[in-house]
Amino acid sequence: MKPLLKTIICLSILLVLITNLSLYTTPSTARFYILHSKSTLVLTPAISDFGTLKPGETVNTTIDVTYGYSKFAQPKGFLLLSSTPTKINISIEDKPAWCDAELDKTQLSVKIPVTTFFSGGNVSFTVTLTVTLSQDALGYEDGTLKIKAEAEENGNIASSADTTSIKIKTSFVHRVEVDETSFCLLLRPGDSSNISVNITNTGNMDIIARLNASNNTIPNILSITLPGETEIKMGETETLEITVKAEKSKDFIDKEESIPFVLTYHAKGYDFLTGDPTSLSLDVRIRSEKKPSPAIDPLIIAIIVAIIVIIALVIFFQYQS
Repeated sequence: MKPLLKTIICLSILLVLITNLSLYTTPSTARFYILHSKSTLVLTPAISDFGTLKPGETVNTTIDVTYGYSKFAQPKGFLLLSSTPTKINISIEDKPAWCDAELDKTQLSVKIPVTTFFSGGNVSFTVTLTVTLSQDALGYEDGTLKIKAEAEENGNIASSADTTSIKIKTSFVHRVEVDETSFCLLLRPGDSSNISVNITNTGNMDIIARLNASNNTIPNILSITLPGETEIKMGETETLEITVKAEKSKDFIDKEESIPFVLTYHAKGYDFLTGDPTSLSLDVRIRSEKKPSPAIDPLIIAIIVAIIVIIALVIFFQYQS
């Protein structure tokens, strides 16, 4: 029974082929097929969103490629029992300029067996996508990688295509350099002076920086004026000026004070993207120009003069007697 069944199937296929012999061509050349076969192509990435990545970071994911074809598939060379495989081309159609992307396979081929003539079939492959962010990638940028696959027309099997997308985002690299080599002052009571804090933005986004000081940490003898928020572009240096004033005093003063500051900053336009606070300290010495002579009460001077006069009178009268 089995040999008979095989014979019937073979004769059926042969009959279909003979029917098509005089009309055997390919759809792309506008030739006519009595029987047609459709194809489908589906791309399914294991990861649809890489999330937030740091500059220089490398990630990868796999993409499943599933090619299907319907019944009556007759690839090229089918009549000669040496059919041509269907070619599938895979490419990266689009990607952000700040990353590199590569597929481990860019071309696949599908061998379509004669035994699937009445049933159709499908074949699956896996390709690997590797993505590396550039070291100079700007921060908090959204991007999309688009992968495209195209199955070529083959015999009476129509072509097909599919695309898939994978999201990607760059992270905020928060990094600043602070020049505090001359972070000290010498003031006389009543004098004021400015001190400069040079801040260089070495991160990957423009930032808004601010110096902060708590009133509880500022001595009563000093008053501090801090700059407002300052924008610092990537790779640039801005100078923040602090004004320090020593209050006037009649007393002689010679003391040192240390005032703590905190530098805070966030990405421009994104208050929630903050950098690590940087602690700074300003040393101030307040010293009077010279130590004043001790003041003498006039009453004491009068008393001393009176005593001297009395002593002189006593001595005078004793001498007269």
